Amino acid sequence: MAYLFKIFEDTMTAAAFAEAGEQVAANQYLASAKTARKKVLLGTNALEIPPKVFSHAVEVCKRLGARLEILHVVLPGSTELGKPAGHSAKLARLKERFKTFGIPYEFVLDAKGLEEEITRYAAGRRDIMLIVLGISSPAGRRGKKQPDSHLLTRFQCPVVLLKEPQPA
Repeated sequence: MAYLFKIFEDTMTAAAFAEAGEQVAANQYLASAKTARKKVLLGTNALEIPPKVFSHAVEVCKRLGARLEILHVVLPGSTELGKPAGHSAKLARLKERFKTFGIPYEFVLDAKGLEEEITRYAAGRRDIMLIVLGISSPAGRRGKKQPDSHLLTRFQCPVVLLKEPQPA
């Protein structure tokens, strides 16, 4: 119900600007209000969020006037993060760091895979206007199934797949 009141308040504010002859201000206010509550979801299964993927998601957010939200799927056997007990602590520190920038960051350790987790996380969410997926295929995991183009049809919003090159 509060959401409806907020939309009503935003619309009435724009109407007040329009009545005062400030058409430009009214149009700008309405344009920003359309995407003010919309988000771009960045999902990745890489050990570290790839800079290329992160910068792409930030640029899209700037262009659309949306906010960024991150879902980081880390397999429990990832030795690069340290001992299993260290997983949560390191990712919790990263979560706090993103929080200082106003970016919601969630991580999943006991994941069945990026595709399943991103589907679960985004199910029923109407505030997500774009999903950016940063996919990595670590060496030695060639048999591990990676998200595919059929993933593009599972959501009601556009999905961008960015694959990181595999190390030689």
